Amino acid sequence: MNIFTVFAWIICSFNLIYTLHVNLGVLHHEEVDELNVNIINRRDRFYQRLGKSPRIKFLQRGISDILSANHTLCELAAEGIIGLIAPSYPPVAPILESICIKLEIPYIEYMRRTVSADQEMTINFFPDDDLLAEGYAAIVKSMKWNSFTVLYESSESLVKLRNVLQLNATKDNPIILRQIRPGDDYRAIFKKVRKHTENTIVIDCSVECTRNMLMQAKEIGLLELNFEFFLANLDAHIIDFTSLNTSSNITTISLLNTSNPNLHHQVKDWNDEREHQIHEGQVTVEQAILHDATTFFIKRFYELREADKTTRFEREPLVCDEDKTLSIGYRMFSYMVSKTEEPGGRALTAPIQFNKFGNRINFTLYGIEIIRSEKEIISSWDPSMKEEAKYYRTSTEQVEAAVENLRHVLVKVGSKEGKPYLTRTENDTFEGYAYDLIEAIAKQMNFTFEFIRYNETGVYDKETKRWNGLIGDLVERKIHLGICDLTITENRRSAVDFSLPFMNLGISILHRKPNVEVDANKFAFMDPFDVEVWIFTVTLYVIISSVLYVICRFAPGDWENPHPCDPHPEELENIWDLKNCFWLTLGSIMTQGCDILPKGISSRMGASMWWFFSLIMTSSYTANLAAFLTKERMGSTIESAEDLLKQTKIKYGTVLNGATMSFFKNSNFSTYARLWTNMEQSKDSVFEKSNADGVKRVLAAKEQRFAFFMESSSIEYEIEKNCNLKSVGGRLDSKGYGIAMPMNAGYRRAIDQLILNLQESGKLADMKNYWWKEKIEKDPSCEERGDTEDSASSELALANVGGVFIVLSVGVALAFVLALFEFLWNVQQVAVEEHMTYTEALMVELKFAVKVWITKKKAKPVLSASSGNESDTRSLAQKMMTSAGSFINLDVFERLSTGRNN
Repeated sequence: MNIFTVFAWIICSFNLIYTLHVNLGVLHHEEVDELNVNIINRRDRFYQRLGKSPRIKFLQRGISDILSANHTLCELAAEGIIGLIAPSYPPVAPILESICIKLEIPYIEYMRRTVSADQEMTINFFPDDDLLAEGYAAIVKSMKWNSFTVLYESSESLVKLRNVLQLNATKDNPIILRQIRPGDDYRAIFKKVRKHTENTIVIDCSVECTRNMLMQAKEIGLLELNFEFFLANLDAHIIDFTSLNTSSNITTISLLNTSNPNLHHQVKDWNDEREHQIHEGQVTVEQAILHDATTFFIKRFYELREADKTTRFEREPLVCDEDKTLSIGYRMFSYMVSKTEEPGGRALTAPIQFNKFGNRINFTLYGIEIIRSEKEIISSWDPSMKEEAKYYRTSTEQVEAAVENLRHVLVKVGSKEGKPYLTRTENDTFEGYAYDLIEAIAKQMNFTFEFIRYNETGVYDKETKRWNGLIGDLVERKIHLGICDLTITENRRSAVDFSLPFMNLGISILHRKPNVEVDANKFAFMDPFDVEVWIFTVTLYVIISSVLYVICRFAPGDWENPHPCDPHPEELENIWDLKNCFWLTLGSIMTQGCDILPKGISSRMGASMWWFFSLIMTSSYTANLAAFLTKERMGSTIESAEDLLKQTKIKYGTVLNGATMSFFKNSNFSTYARLWTNMEQSKDSVFEKSNADGVKRVLAAKEQRFAFFMESSSIEYEIEKNCNLKSVGGRLDSKGYGIAMPMNAGYRRAIDQLILNLQESGKLADMKNYWWKEKIEKDPSCEERGDTEDSASSELALANVGGVFIVLSVGVALAFVLALFEFLWNVQQVAVEEHMTYTEALMVELKFAVKVWITKKKAKPVLSASSGNESDTRSLAQKMMTSAGSFINLDVFERLSTGRNN
């Protein structure tokens, strides 16, 4: 420690005292080096013309400290001294103090004492520990740190910082303590510190230790923007910060006002005729206090001498073993502790004031901020201020200082790639809403930036207690800003700071419009009845037709005279075979009727009951068919989250580990809590990795069976891009997207102000309109179709009733196949009965069939002349007519004709 760099001034100040033939004793516990020798030589040359020298002695460190101090002080007392200036090194300080108290020699200390001694004759120019602890806490409080990490060297540091440790020591704002030792490798500690959310670090150790710690912090990357250091050593301001080349905020604390003009004059005086020059920034607090202690003592001695002309102020030799005391010693002590030294004089650490025990109770602590090696006093404190320090910067100046610091670094902006916020162009550059927003902010704040892409915003791991992704890098100060579709949430807010929202939004439901081409049920005409109803109806049709056949066989009224001209027929005919019964019941349920009707009472009653059943079923089917076709055309009827909760067909989900998922997971509202329970308990996972995956799932789901919860702004973008999507219901909550930054970032208020300006000027709205509407890439199929909500609901598309066409086509095809079978079977019968080959019969029938203009057919096929088989043909025709006898009863007419002829 260069404590003797100030001795030139001390010796100069002794001129007045030695002309009065008195001595002032000075002891210093330090090895004599070249600098001290130079100072002593200059002192001797200065006093050669006076013939006197101050009684300065040096104590060597070692085992004999106590004995050496006792012997040296007794020698000085024997020579006659009016006061002793000595350090506070234990264990010599108590010995020196006790001897001075016995001899009533004022004992002046200029260094910190671990234990304050409330005893007379001792004057300590170093501030009391309790007051220093209050001053440290007040200055740290003025910097508005919510939490911090304390790196300390010894238990004395904890005593000094005990009031600081009580600031915001809560669960939400923890204070982390780490003890260090000089010479250790601090990199491991700094790596752990970087993983925490705290960017504010308090360091209290020796100057050399502090310098080494800052060098290693620079290697770890902690001396960058967004990190703040508070150096508790009072001499930390003498460190050469130029070599650190730091962009972080470093605040030191000192009792010395480095901008005091008097300091410049004193340093200039100390540098006269010295080989090793010093400057103001190298003056330590102990050097300044030693200067003030000497100056104060000389000034008070001169004042007392001038005030008391009757007392002789001369040297008084004293013996340590005798009871004789210094006659003016107690008067000197009392007079000194009653006086004060205000700023503006020669004292470098003014104001100076003592209590009755000689303990210093007035001083000023200065907070000195160092940004890029430039030092500026930003705060001050004195004991009269209690818990509040005076902060010299206004809030506006604080913001300007933070922005100015931002301009000297390349700002790293983290973002998640995805439209419309950020996309990479063909030229390997970026574009999007986020890029335009940060570009507008950077232009106003005049800084440069680069984008860093991330795959995810970040998730908090409860086991490791760390964030990953974009939030994780913000916590560790690897990036300066984060901008994308990043929702401001309580969980994220506990780890990083957010700007004012640049976009307000809320959670809404993304669903798909009914797609006729994909979702329409071609067999929607089956929907009015359940499958069981259809099965029962078909079964009942078969049963009723069979029962009606039996009833008609029993009912006498259904046995009719086949020939009305014969009043006494020998045979009665019943036309209600199974074929006609099935045709009657089918015709009635199809509302088409039948050309034959029952005549018996019982059969009519049975048919009437079936008609009543058919009336109800047909009417119900017709009514329900219209409703089902309309529902099929209009699609899903969900209009809110409550509608989703009431049904089970449509599944719903959200982004995994996103802000929307956290909203449902932590919601106390019963509806949202039940929605979360259903999502969590779903057999098939309803959570997607991103919004893009959720949109794909909504579009791919059949019959609109999936809905996706996402932010309304993203839904607006997807709806503009794809006409098949729609938003269902209103917003479930209200929140916003904000620009994330490390905790306690000084430039946050500047960004807030710019966001407000952009919002009020309408530029935010213009940017959103550009990327959400003008720059959007719409689905080409939407433009080709010209689909709208109205057109989709006003027309019944083919796909809605396509099943009817399918049934018709299949039925007609089956009828045609059956007709073909009947035709071929008839050809076979003709060939057998008319003794023709199958080919001849087939050709005859085909030739007739293709002559579509002929509407009458001969009873027997007409063969060519070569065949000459006319009689057989007539026989064949007759047989064909006979085979249909059950239908037209030609055999009856034949018998009647034969009987009449007979």
